[in-house]
Amino acid sequence: MIERALTVLITHISWKAVRLQGGDDISPEELQYREQVKEQRDSVQEKLIELCIGTKSKPSDGVRRAVSFLVLLIPASLLI
Repeated sequence: MIERALTVLITHISWKAVRLQGGDDISPEELQYREQVKEQRDSVQEKLIELCIGTKSKPSDGVRRAVSFLVLLIPASLLI
């Protein structure tokens, strides 16, 4: 169940990242949106890494394996 929730979360952030566009003429709204997506991405990455290799949490082996796989699924488009 946790694995599916994390998959949905990664998919949602990926979907939001699709809206981001590069270029020199970025509006203030676009810049604010970009910052929000970056913050969300960073938060998810921190939590996934904590679940994979951290010492603060003690996930089950199944969750740890699933999260290790999900870290690999984070698309390069999220590296904003």
